[in-house]
Amino acid sequence: MQLKLFCNLKLLVLILLFSCAFNVSYAQEFEGLLTYKADVEVLPTLKKIGITNEIFKKNMVREGTWYDTLIIMYDNKGFYRVQFGTNFKTWSIYRPDSNKIYTIYDSIDICRSIDASIDLETTVTKQKPKIELIDTTVIINNKICKIVRVKWKSGYYDYFFSKNYLPINPSLYKGHIYDGWYEYLKIANCLPVQIIKVTKDMMKITYTLINTKAEKIDTNLFILPKLIPSDYQELTKLSNTLTYRIQRDDKTNIDLKKFPKPIGRTNDFENILTPSQIDTLNSTLNQFEKLTSNKILVVTIDSTELNKDEETYAGDLLDDWEGENIRGNCLVILLSKSGRDVRISGGLEAKKIFTDSLQVQIINQEMVPYFKVGKYYEGLQRGVLKIIKIWNNK
Repeated sequence: MQLKLFCNLKLLVLILLFSCAFNVSYAQEFEGLLTYKADVEVLPTLKKIGITNEIFKKNMVREGTWYDTLIIMYDNKGFYRVQFGTNFKTWSIYRPDSNKIYTIYDSIDICRSIDASIDLETTVTKQKPKIELIDTTVIINNKICKIVRVKWKSGYYDYFFSKNYLPINPSLYKGHIYDGWYEYLKIANCLPVQIIKVTKDMMKITYTLINTKAEKIDTNLFILPKLIPSDYQELTKLSNTLTYRIQRDDKTNIDLKKFPKPIGRTNDFENILTPSQIDTLNSTLNQFEKLTSNKILVVTIDSTELNKDEETYAGDLLDDWEGENIRGNCLVILLSKSGRDVRISGGLEAKKIFTDSLQVQIINQEMVPYFKVGKYYEGLQRGVLKIIKIWNNK
C-alpha cells in the first residue's frame, strides 16, 4: 500500500513542481530571472502512515523527481522558461502564441504539452475555483505582502505578492486559466514573492523567491525542439495534456542550455550561502574585476549536476558563460557540497599564473579546513582573497 501511495504521490509532486512554472510567468514590465527555493511539508494523512518529511523527500530525490530550485526566465513578450533544479535536464517553456506549456525531459526525449486554457478540476467537477484576496499581510524577504488564494475542492494555492514589486501586465496571460494564474494576476499585477500549494491533508509545497536579476533574455531560449506526436498518450491520461517525442537530430534547444545561467559573480545554485554572504562576495569580486579586468566566478552546484568531473565541468561552464575567446582572464571556483569536492579552473591567461600545483595549494590550505567544519562561506571567502592577492602581486 505504501509503495503504491509513493507512486501516486510522486506523480502529484511532479504536477505541483511543474505547475510552479505555470504560476510564475513574467511581465511586460519585468524581463530577467527569478530564482525560487522549494520545500515540502508532509501533512496529517501521510504522517499517519509513517511518512515523514525526510522519508518523502529522500524518495523523491532518489527518483529524480524533486527539485530544490526553480530558475525562471522571462522576456517582455509573454514567454517564460523554467529550469527545474540545477541539472537542467528538465525545463518548461510557455508560449503565448499557442497558450501551451511544454515540459521537456532531455534524458528520455519526451515532451509533454499542457493546454493553459483548461483548468483540470473545473473540467471534472464543473466548479470553478474560488478566488479571494485574503484580508491579512505578512512579511516575506523584508517586503509587506498580501495573499491571493485560489481554492479548489482538492486544495488551494496561496500567492504572496508585494505591491509594485516585480510588476506584470495581466493581459499577456488572459488565456492562462491553468492554476488560476490569470485570475491571480488580475488582482496582484505582480509576480509572486512566495507560492504555497496545499493538497488537502496530504502535503504542502512552498516556493520562496531568493534571487532576482533584471536582464535581457535571449529569445532562443523559447524555441522548441522538433516534436513528433507520440503513441504513448496513455502516459498522460489528462484532458489538457499531450505527449510528444523529441527528434534528436534537432539540437536547437537540447544543447542550448547545458549549464545554469549565471546570476552574478557568485552563483549559489546549491543554496548553501545566505543573501548577505552572497552580497559580500559579489562586492569583493566586482570591485576586483573593475580595478583589474580579471574576473573570478564562484559557483556552488549539486553533485547530480556533474555528469563529468568538476575540472572539466568548470572549464566547459566558463566557455558557456564567457565564450572560448574571451575567458582567458577568467577563473572559477567550483564547489559541490553534496559531492564533497572543490576545484579551481581558469582560462589560458589565468592558468599561466594559477598552475595546477598552485590551485591545489589554495584549495588545501585556504579552503578545505573551513569546508571540513561546515563553514562554506568562510572557505570560499579565504580562497577568493588568496586568489586576488596572488593575482595582484603578479
